[in-house]
Amino acid sequence: MKPFTLPLLFAAISSCAFAQTYSVTDLGPLSGGNYSVGVGINASGQVAGSSALAGNTNGDAVLYTNGTPLDLGNLGGGWSEAFQVNASGAVVGYAPLADGNNRCFVFSNGKMKTLPTLGGDWCDGFAINNFGEVVGQSFSSSSDYQGFIFTHGKMINLGNLGENVETYAYGINDRHQVVGFSWNIHGAFEAFLWQNGKMRGLGTLGGPFSTAYGINNLGQVTGYAALKGDVANHAFLYSDGKMTDIDTLNDTSSTGLAINNLGVIVGYHDVGGNTSAFIYSNGTMQDLNDLIPANSGWLLQMAKGINDAGQISGTGTLNGAERGFLLTPE
Repeated sequence: MKPFTLPLLFAAISSCAFAQTYSVTDLGPLSGGNYSVGVGINASGQVAGSSALAGNTNGDAVLYTNGTPLDLGNLGGGWSEAFQVNASGAVVGYAPLADGNNRCFVFSNGKMKTLPTLGGDWCDGFAINNFGEVVGQSFSSSSDYQGFIFTHGKMINLGNLGENVETYAYGINDRHQVVGFSWNIHGAFEAFLWQNGKMRGLGTLGGPFSTAYGINNLGQVTGYAALKGDVANHAFLYSDGKMTDIDTLNDTSSTGLAINNLGVIVGYHDVGGNTSAFIYSNGTMQDLNDLIPANSGWLLQMAKGINDAGQISGTGTLNGAERGFLLTPE
């Protein structure tokens, strides 16, 4: 694998506006299933997600390539879910064993491999970088949820911000930086950035709490944070040591879920008590439902991944049925 580099092109095009229209690909379910979910996307447009199986009582993790789902299987205990795929096509997720306890898995070269835990009987994997490092959450031997990074064949406990050891890790970049949330010394959960063995809090937007979900290779972070007075929580961009409210729609609730290397953010916001997918670029947030063909039958509810080509993965409904989607700029 090539060492991590930052293409000089990013500096020249970081201010590019996002595409104004998108075509929509239906990431339909496996044969016999009625619904599907799209989550993370890699540079070549492969999407990790899950699909119901026949009867819709169980489902499997899937990898969509050119819109076609590959069934990744499960670990013997029912529903498995995939969350992210890296440039090599390695997929991370979690699935229950026959005893009902979850295990983090990496699917690569046609095989689903389980990862160890931090000593307990539960492990969830949420993100994988291009070096194959995995982050997520695991029970420790004392049954506390701990954020972890799996690297060089070892599980490493990320630590925490306060006395409460509950920590969740949701994102990792190719610079080995990890983001998530941890309970701080004030008894509230706070977004963190972990690097070089140390965790630091990223603060809030004036309110009591925050959570980070995505980080790009420039170290920019997105998630959500409470506003002053705890009257709303908004999606944020954390960059150069500063957290900025990016919700130009002034919602009561919005969340950034992913950010690409151009600083473009996708996520979801509240619309009349329902969720709707958004894209944020160049200081402006727009609802993605306004950028797809009218009368398409789609309601884009959550945008969960975006690559540097501007392709977006997520979940919505197509004529009322839950479906994963892939948006491609036109």
